[in-house]
Amino acid sequence: MESSENTSFDIDNKQEAGVLLEDEPKKADFEDLDSISYPLLMHRIEKEIFSMREKRGNDDKDYRAKISSQKEEFLEKLTDENRIHLTNILFGTEDLILRDKTSDRNEDGKKKIENIIEDVKLQQEMAYFITNNENNLNLLEDYWDLHDELFKINGEKTADGEKLKHGVLAPIALKNIFDNKYNKSGEKNRLDFTYSTPEDDAIKSIDTIAVDNKNKINMLIQVKGDAMSWKEFDRRVKPKIKSNGNGSGSGEHDDEENAELIYILNEKDFADKDTSIKNENGKLGRLNSGCAAYMKEHGEILKENGFKTFGIYMYVPSVIDGQSMIDINGQPDKKLNDFISKFMDLKLPDIAKK
Repeated sequence: MESSENTSFDIDNKQEAGVLLEDEPKKADFEDLDSISYPLLMHRIEKEIFSMREKRGNDDKDYRAKISSQKEEFLEKLTDENRIHLTNILFGTEDLILRDKTSDRNEDGKKKIENIIEDVKLQQEMAYFITNNENNLNLLEDYWDLHDELFKINGEKTADGEKLKHGVLAPIALKNIFDNKYNKSGEKNRLDFTYSTPEDDAIKSIDTIAVDNKNKINMLIQVKGDAMSWKEFDRRVKPKIKSNGNGSGSGEHDDEENAELIYILNEKDFADKDTSIKNENGKLGRLNSGCAAYMKEHGEILKENGFKTFGIYMYVPSVIDGQSMIDINGQPDKKLNDFISKFMDLKLPDIAKK
């Protein structure tokens, strides 16, 4: 991490002011990729990607191979781990954009699992980079600016670019909420938080796994970073929480009055093909069946020492009515942090008794 480095991304202004010539190596070639500033490294990658776009033909397979070869050309000249991750995710983002536009899909029009797994791998590497550089806000601001630039159409940000950003930041924010509440408040190692494997994320809808060692609870979590309005947020917050199962509260229809910010699925109700839970357009049911599959594979370990397992489907909105609720480094807004923290205070002991 290079937190003290000036990472202003305004290359043209630095050149005009004569700063670039003084601060950067005079020979700007691949040999100095480990020593040039982050802005210049990102500028090089941006220039390479847009040059490839201009020369792109009609063969998508050929263009994807070109993305891979150019990425490898950069990586061969890098030894710094942080710069390697940055290079991976920038070229990986270009590959994702191409994949979303051209990949073969299933008969129902949905992405194939192998492509979803590739998406998850990229998101997790992005999350690693963001977390590893959480104190270098200049670098992260430059990175997200370039992320937006890669997705822009006619100079405007796109929903796809924002969706990817929200999907990366929301789990980081949730981890930070857990850390702020438990691990940094005197209860050391109270709560462990890890990402699931890309396969479990794609197939079982489990994004992250949290373990409350005090209350002996395993949480298989799907995190949604979707933008929403304050009206929708307040509507989802009012009921606070609803326990869902095949019996009471199973949510047989998904009208607005039944929408929640956080849903809890009980282990005893996990089912392989649960079609009774219709909330969130069926996504809650898919998590429920994913939890059932996960328990089949790892149940013995999860139940050791009296631990109980729950599925949790929760919203950690990145944006509410245009107001950012999660900073560029994954730190949550105070209101969002406080609400979820209070929920954990109120509900975790009760859950442990079930």
